[in-house]
Amino acid sequence: GGGGAGGPSYKANAAANRDALFGGAAGDGGGSGASSASSSGGRGGAGAGARPSKAAARPGSGSGTGRPAASTRTGGGGGQASSRPTSTASSARTASSTNSRPTGSSSRPSRTSAGLLSGAARAAKMKEAEDYRAKAKKAMTRGVFSSPDPIAASNYYKRAADAYKACGENRLERLHRIANADCQMSLDAYATAATEYMRAAELAEESTDESPDKRSKEVNKIYNDAAEAWRQQNEFGRAGECTMKAAFGLLIGKEEEGDGGGKTMNMDRNALKSIE
Repeated sequence: GGGGAGGPSYKANAAANRDALFGGAAGDGGGSGASSASSSGGRGGAGAGARPSKAAARPGSGSGTGRPAASTRTGGGGGQASSRPTSTASSARTASSTNSRPTGSSSRPSRTSAGLLSGAARAAKMKEAEDYRAKAKKAMTRGVFSSPDPIAASNYYKRAADAYKACGENRLERLHRIANADCQMSLDAYATAATEYMRAAELAEESTDESPDKRSKEVNKIYNDAAEAWRQQNEFGRAGECTMKAAFGLLIGKEEEGDGGGKTMNMDRNALKSIE
């Protein structure tokens, strides 16, 4: 013991080192052994206390207190889930955004089963059409410092016709399409004029507010105007098509005068001549 105490490691204070290691100078070998065992145990405890165990250093490894409990892991998972938007949260946001948007019934004008406006929406559209008609009439009025403007007038007539179409006003739409076509003819826009004339003729055929005789004459005249516009455009095929439709327009209301299957035998002479 003395030799160990006098070693190079304990030259500075041999007595203090010996007392710290062996618990004093007196004592037998057994005591020294016990003291050594206890001191070595103390050293082991001190070493264990000084060095953190792997289980304590690594929370995720080992079975000691360093490993988080199941509830902690679940809580960690919950924290992780809270950092990401869950499907419930996203669906809630979707529902809130859907509720914040206006529904189709409130944002769109009411329409009937035929797709026509009704109620307050129809009244507003009719007023809009009247405004366009007034602007078109003003554009075609000659003043002291102004001359008729068929370009602006045709634009307003077209808008008025579209507005009347949304309201189901057959006759008013037809009249404004004819007015638009007349303006287009004065501008040498023959294709546009022919298209508007043909639409007006179709409306005349579909009309139910006028007598068959009046419908027949109007369909014939409007299709002939469309044919003339196509001829000015050098579209002779379409001109011939409109001429044929104009001829068949003369048969409107004449089918009631026939008897059974011989309706074509009683065809009006003017219609037959036009068709030929």
